[in-house]
Amino acid sequence: MQQFTKITPRKVLEISRIVTILYFKFPKDFVFAGERHGFWEFIYVDKGEIMISADGREYCLKAGELAFHRPGEFHTVKANGVLAPHVFVASFECDSPAMKRFEKKILRLSDEDKNILAKLLAEGQTCYEKKDAAPPIHGMNRKKNAPFGAEQMVKCLLEELLVSIYRSRDSILKSQRSRSAQAKVVGRGLTMQILAILEANLNKPLSLDEISLAVGYSVSHIKGVFKTDTGKSIMDYFLGLKTEEAKIRIKEGSQNITQIADALGFQNVYYFSRFFKQKTGMTPTEYSKAIGE
Repeated sequence: MQQFTKITPRKVLEISRIVTILYFKFPKDFVFAGERHGFWEFIYVDKGEIMISADGREYCLKAGELAFHRPGEFHTVKANGVLAPHVFVASFECDSPAMKRFEKKILRLSDEDKNILAKLLAEGQTCYEKKDAAPPIHGMNRKKNAPFGAEQMVKCLLEELLVSIYRSRDSILKSQRSRSAQAKVVGRGLTMQILAILEANLNKPLSLDEISLAVGYSVSHIKGVFKTDTGKSIMDYFLGLKTEEAKIRIKEGSQNITQIADALGFQNVYYFSRFFKQKTGMTPTEYSKAIGE
């Protein structure tokens, strides 16, 4: 009889316990005084911007970025007072030495990572519910009618996310985002005014002339200041916000595609679908199916 070689997969990042899988929509003046616990936690900014601290040092975390807190690390969270942030928080036990790679870094997630994150959140919501209404959240309760294998899917998706982030090189040291290093950015009054205007007008088209009139500076001046502070043009940033808001609404599932298009100020659902595919590589329907798989 022919002998077959059987390979036992190596486990480099294995989750032993899940503590929380949570999504929050914080007010713009939100402040969490902080906590310390004996397991890993990451916080991802889906929308807006937050300030986080780790053992007494404060850092700026922007939309599309994620940071880990190692076991025993005291950490706090607060909004910047201008934008109402949406954040995803997951906490878990993992004894793998590979986790050390995530310490003291801010990681920028790829579109692939974001899709894994969206699936993780969706799956987590099918099998867990929060014990408490607001932070601090001390764990979750299992739902009685969770789909078959939901918890295993959560574990697998979380491990997939960790491996994917581990492979990525797109990160910066937290020290580069410390309050002292970011004093100029955190205090950027004009850019923060523009950001607040963009956030407040996601439901309609917006022109540079309208923004210029609202802040009291010329179009050329606001374009230059915003580009210097964010690395993007105002309109590119605005369309990026619309894209991320569309993703959030699709994940929530409370509106259909036509309603989302209308809520974000698009002329019609066809124009919205073309826009969304241009930005994400998928139509809204394809994206909805992808995160629901």
